Amino acid sequence: MTNEFNFDVKHEDYKEWLNQIEQVSDADCSLLSEPDPYTKCVRSPEIQKSAAAKMDANGNIHAGNISAYWIPQITLQREIGGTVYTVTGYYEGKTDFLRKLERMTVDRMRRAMEDDIDDK
Repeated sequence: MTNEFNFDVKHEDYKEWLNQIEQVSDADCSLLSEPDPYTKCVRSPEIQKSAAAKMDANGNIHAGNISAYWIPQITLQREIGGTVYTVTGYYEGKTDFLRKLERMTVDRMRRAMEDDIDDK
């Protein structure tokens, strides 16, 4: 197999090749007008139900909790007094993530302390 190109092709051969191509009439072509810059994309009902973010009648985007998509799952480890505490979960809610994590940690520590007192 060679990568050579035949430069000896004659002008008549090109004309014959071009004549073999099916000619397209102007009636077969449809003219496209300029698109409307204010056209809005309309989703089908099936797509709207599956979308995580919804659009209202004014075109505003409403999402239940965008940060849940940014931090889908998190695992934190912290050593306190020689014990390693691990918190695993995902974030849902309107409060600050660190405030929620502090509340969860305090609740778990309080329950652990109450269980230790009950065992004695």
